[in-house]
Amino acid sequence: AGVVWFQGWNDAFHDSMRQNYEENLRYFIYDLLTLFQNDNLPIIIGELGQEGEYPTLRKVESIKKSQKRAISAVGKPNVVYVKTSLYVQSGPPYFDAVHHYYGHADTILQIGGAFGNEMLRLMMEESTISISPSLTPS
Repeated sequence: AGVVWFQGWNDAFHDSMRQNYEENLRYFIYDLLTLFQNDNLPIIIGELGQEGEYPTLRKVESIKKSQKRAISAVGKPNVVYVKTSLYVQSGPPYFDAVHHYYGHADTILQIGGAFGNEMLRLMMEESTISISPSLTPS
């Protein structure tokens, strides 16, 4: 088992939440490791990548930097950051706003695939976990 955490947009637009994001995320990660009594629990933090690879919103960039710093502070190889900005399809037709990745199902599908592939990689590195060959990425 593992955890994927993919959150932060609303925090970016509230000063106190944005300013405390790094510390709160770090404590959240430690809480997960403690709750599951497993220092090797695979934890993926999904990038706040709604704007794609060339973001313009400084508040969102602040959260992304906080995500990376929190992971670095925890300092465990089983706690990783997965970029989501690589998969953003921002062109028409727009189905929704930027904060929902423009409503493009293909974007969400690719992000889910990136999370799943990284989780499999982390789980295969954990010696106590065996993965069915049918679940390994091709």
